[in-house]
Amino acid sequence: MPATPRVSPVSGLSESAYRIEGIERVLTPALAIYSEHVDANIAVTLGLLGGDASRWRPHVKTAKLACIMRRMVERGILTFKCATTLELATVCAARSPDLPRAKGA
Repeated sequence: MPATPRVSPVSGLSESAYRIEGIERVLTPALAIYSEHVDANIAVTLGLLGGDASRWRPHVKTAKLACIMRRMVERGILTFKCATTLELATVCAARSPDLPRAKGA
């Protein structure tokens, strides 16, 4: 009898949704990004905001990667918060039209 796949109580997805083909060829440490899950999380958050992307100003520290931030920009999220010059460079790489500035700058 095959084992019953475990399901995440949060997302309802089974472990197989996270399986990586050819994992033995992946160099570690590695970061796996599941684009469909990122897109779903962005969509859910926008839904909670009534579809108004201007109400969301995510902190760059939580998005971290320009490729993730670009996905946000593509969905109309144009404002971000940052605390360091490296985070500001990430915002610039994501081509956000709203560049945050330090108070008084």
